[in-house]
Amino acid sequence: MKIILIIKGFWNLFLQSIRLISKKNRDIYKKRLDICLKCKYLDDSFCSICGCYIYAKTTVNYKIDENNKSIDGCPQKYW
Repeated sequence: MKIILIIKGFWNLFLQSIRLISKKNRDIYKKRLDICLKCKYLDDSFCSICGCYIYAKTTVNYKIDENNKSIDGCPQKYW
């Protein structure tokens, strides 16, 4: 399952680079990336907890829980 999310993340990163993602989603991804870039668990563009490449991970459309946090997104529930 994690490999599918990684592939989706890289696909969305590609689509974002050629501007095929809506402005709303780009704004969400930017907010997530800003959080990750300030996180103490950031290790050279990778999350040291889950090992994901944050530039791709932040672009995945995760399901949202009742607290408006992503399910299977940020392991610390920062976003």
